[in-house]
Amino acid sequence: MGSRNDEKCSRSYLDSLYKKLLKRTLTGDRNSFGEAAELISPQLLRRAVSILNCTASAQDAVQESLLIAYRQLSTLRDLSKFPPWMNSIVESQCFRIIRLRKKEIHLSAFFEDKLLAPKRQNPENAYEHLCFNAAFDQALTKLSPAQQLTCNLYYREGYSIAETADRLGLLTGTVKKRLHDAKPILARVFSEVRGKKVMKVGFLPISDHLLGMMAQRLHTSSKSHVQMQRFLSWQALSESLQYGHIDAAFIMAPLAIRLLLSGTPLFYILDAHHDGSSLATSSKSLQGKKIGIPDHFSTHKALLHPLAKQFHLVPGDIDTININPSYVIRSMQNRLIDGFFCAEPWGTKCESEGSAKIIIRSNNISPGHPCCILAVRQEFAVEHGALVKTYVQTLIKARDRLITDPQFGAEAQAHYTGIDQQLALKVIEEGHVTFDDLNPDSNRLLDFMTLTMNSGVFPSDCDLQKFVCSDYC
Repeated sequence: MGSRNDEKCSRSYLDSLYKKLLKRTLTGDRNSFGEAAELISPQLLRRAVSILNCTASAQDAVQESLLIAYRQLSTLRDLSKFPPWMNSIVESQCFRIIRLRKKEIHLSAFFEDKLLAPKRQNPENAYEHLCFNAAFDQALTKLSPAQQLTCNLYYREGYSIAETADRLGLLTGTVKKRLHDAKPILARVFSEVRGKKVMKVGFLPISDHLLGMMAQRLHTSSKSHVQMQRFLSWQALSESLQYGHIDAAFIMAPLAIRLLLSGTPLFYILDAHHDGSSLATSSKSLQGKKIGIPDHFSTHKALLHPLAKQFHLVPGDIDTININPSYVIRSMQNRLIDGFFCAEPWGTKCESEGSAKIIIRSNNISPGHPCCILAVRQEFAVEHGALVKTYVQTLIKARDRLITDPQFGAEAQAHYTGIDQQLALKVIEEGHVTFDDLNPDSNRLLDFMTLTMNSGVFPSDCDLQKFVCSDYC
């Protein structure tokens, strides 16, 4: 009885707190909405994950929902109903994401102990979908005509058992039996596909990760052993690398070092690029303003220190907030932030649209600084060294192709990120991101570590001897 009363008191307190914060928001205090968002985000993320079964997509849904809520807050008549209102917005965004998936089926679902129903889908790239279709066609030839029809509707088309039964005029029990009998045959065929090891590599839709997109584009028609997985959130990418859901990632060096220090064995085997970020703002002065950065453990957080000490562009009372690159422009348009410091092409895009002005680029702060690197889980690199080495060689070939054919690079980035091709080309041709001398360099990284310590990203130095690995270049 006591626990129920405590729960009611806690809920009543939160409702009252939300109401107070939202009233302040409606008077123009956007920081209050930030506090409300911070309070409710864990709950919203749990709800989104339960619907989408994918942390990266769930974070995308929550961030989009918070932007919508901020814009439409004045339409909420009863501010104490903020939590259920937010839940309804999140659910709407989750179902929007599901519709965009177009019933793609996750190939790895067939590698589990049992085949998973289509409701456990995850959005994957075109190459994996192609692999699935090829393997599935091969598997169907091993089944009876009745099983082929049933499995095609259930696994490929994404119909539920009840819907499959209805379309075939069968009892649900009959459909279940056909799927049960076909399962070991399908699993055996897909296990043969599994034997060809695939390296899963995470990336974000930013110009810094261009070489990965180009390498994938160069091999879409061949039997590539690399599968690119796109993330919209640095947090989701980091977690996927930490827990082994992906084998490697184009990741900011400070984030990779943080994973290393927290017990995730990684090799730094290549620089993804150098330079590549810009500080854009719509305000004439940053005094007392709020600036979006990708993460506390980011290159951008480290570069804020010289921006304040040497360039005097960042005042001491600047406030930073973590915002993923894909959301910085909308966040600024909705007045959640006054500017942002992140990877291209978002600064160039914002400036070309007239929404903000770039006041400095990262190469003017620390020319040639490392930013994103290619980090690989150590156990994967040791076990599949030849595959890792081949991938590094492919990235170098992509870099060489970029020098002679920047148009191809722009096409690749547009294809994998949806970014305007001419915008991508502008960033490449103007040299805002550079790709020279990509071999891992311990001295360059140590210099960068000094910068991160001076800026307070890391409190002390760390031993990076085993982290830097040039064996795969």
